[in-house]
Amino acid sequence: MSGLFLPPLLTQPPQTPLPDPLANPSWYGELLVQYPGTSKPISTLHPHTFHAMSEFRVILNEIWLASLASLASKSISMKQALDFYDRLRAWYTGLPSSLGPTRAVLPNQLKLHIQYWAVLMSLFEHLVPPSPAFAHVPSPEMSALQIRSEARVQFETVIRIYYLRHGFKFYDTTLVVWLAMFGFISVSECKSVSGSEDANAARSTLILICKGLSDQARNFFVVEGVLRLICAKMAPQDLALLKQYTSFSDIENPSAAVERMSHIQSDWPMNIVSVVDAPEPKRSRSIIEGTDELETDSVES
Repeated sequence: MSGLFLPPLLTQPPQTPLPDPLANPSWYGELLVQYPGTSKPISTLHPHTFHAMSEFRVILNEIWLASLASLASKSISMKQALDFYDRLRAWYTGLPSSLGPTRAVLPNQLKLHIQYWAVLMSLFEHLVPPSPAFAHVPSPEMSALQIRSEARVQFETVIRIYYLRHGFKFYDTTLVVWLAMFGFISVSECKSVSGSEDANAARSTLILICKGLSDQARNFFVVEGVLRLICAKMAPQDLALLKQYTSFSDIENPSAAVERMSHIQSDWPMNIVSVVDAPEPKRSRSIIEGTDELETDSVES
């Protein structure tokens, strides 16, 4: 899906398939990297990674076309979602062993997994039952809940692995999309479990994601806007904890958030969680027009 949530430029994949990366790796070329702890450059397995990502993007393109067609009705049907789920699972289980969940270690490999779980979360978000009271009822909606719950756990797991292996400080235009998405999910989860035994775990996740956004905000001005938008929804005690991990000394100040947001000119939708979310009200320019809500949210929290 487009990071700007715009219609795809191509509605069909190219008619000529990509070469098999095993049979013809030279067609793709190779990328080598050398880390400080290694004595020589290592392969990034670019042929396999590029081929796998291209296959994934074909399915992703179809999901986005279906979601655009569904914006008026605000729904992708359960059957559509399950059909896409089957295709995505087939792609995932068919990954070469070098890109599988037990072998993925390099940034592009891990981001492939991050995006996979993020897409599954987005695909089933609007199909999850509205209340835990439905948890005992076997139904298609429960399948949506189970798929979404597994994707949520795996999504966080891979992001934590990414952080432990590579950190969040280096310029990365794709990582910020998933950090922003998870940031809005995490701040909502923190509110829903406040006072329960799950509160500390939810707070840990929220602080980690906000730290990632804070690190990336050194590279993107718009990411600072996303971070401040999330902070405006956080509880005061969570903001106080976050201040230990961010370089923004005024991160809890809603007036500073309004001032910073006024300088952002971007069409990036800052808070998209489901594939059926309408992007226009969540685009940066739309949010900036209503930046008074930042101060309102802060007062209410």
